[in-house]
Amino acid sequence: MDLDRYNRLAHWYKWVTWIGIVLNCLFIIPLLFIPTRFLTFLGLRCDPPIWAQMFGMLLLWLSVFYIPASFDLKKYRVYAWLAAIPSRLGGATFFLGAVLLFGQPPGFLLGVLLDGSIFILQFVILLKVRDVENPRLQTVKA
Repeated sequence: MDLDRYNRLAHWYKWVTWIGIVLNCLFIIPLLFIPTRFLTFLGLRCDPPIWAQMFGMLLLWLSVFYIPASFDLKKYRVYAWLAAIPSRLGGATFFLGAVLLFGQPPGFLLGVLLDGSIFILQFVILLKVRDVENPRLQTVKA
């Protein structure tokens, strides 16, 4: 195994994951403390606001589960894959479907952009890590 390449990929995974956590916090904090104003800013509404606050709290708990793999990708590899699939891919798919199929406001497309971008980056990095560890598979060329 090419340890230098693995370490570079693990470093990138850590940065991408933490950028995703910080971006989540841009939703978590206003959803918990000023849900009505934040939703109005996004062109959304929720009555009663406790539902938006609950979403903010669930997003906080979900974000906490991203942390272990960011510090030790080898030990917490399963968590790394779960952070990408179903978490980020599932979130992007859910919000895209909500807007395109169920007529929800376009403010939800922000979730598609955030989760979709982080998913793509994490997924590519994890495939490359797999290639470094198992060079015979070679799913993604460097």
